[in-house]
Amino acid sequence: MKIRLSLLGLVLSAVIPALGQQVPHPLCVAGPQATFEDDLLDKLAGKWTISGSMMGRELLQECSGEWVLHHKFMRLDCRETRKPPLLGVQYESTMYVGCSSDSQRYVIHLLDIFGGGDVLGFGSRTGQAIQFTWVSPDSVIENTFTWDAKLGVWTSSIRQKDRSGQWYIFAEKKLRRN
Repeated sequence: MKIRLSLLGLVLSAVIPALGQQVPHPLCVAGPQATFEDDLLDKLAGKWTISGSMMGRELLQECSGEWVLHHKFMRLDCRETRKPPLLGVQYESTMYVGCSSDSQRYVIHLLDIFGGGDVLGFGSRTGQAIQFTWVSPDSVIENTFTWDAKLGVWTSSIRQKDRSGQWYIFAEKKLRRN
């Protein structure tokens, strides 16, 4: 009897703590029928006006966000509205934000007027912010999207590390709903 109680106690001491632990919920699952549900990215859906600065100069853009590809990616299309254009040509970009079912990280595909290159970035979420990172042989770029629920505003802070290892602010943007 004492042996049975000892064994029962041993089993319960191993099982009870495990019952209190939460099993991590995957960010996304693979397969054509699965969708990517993300309460933070949901807040990017809609039409936005972006203001701020890029390379120390004023920036004005209009963007629209919507879920696409069977709710696997949030697509964010942006176009510069400032005249004359900041870069001498109207800036355009399309971002597809989703997740990798393999690594359980956010992924972001950035396509813009700068052309091909290292367009795939990876991200992680902390609270109401997602930080995306692109790594190339020449630099590292970090873009942190932060949602301010009280103001209903997104902030996009982009910083870049140059070849010498120095970080600098590339752009600071505010996205306000139209």
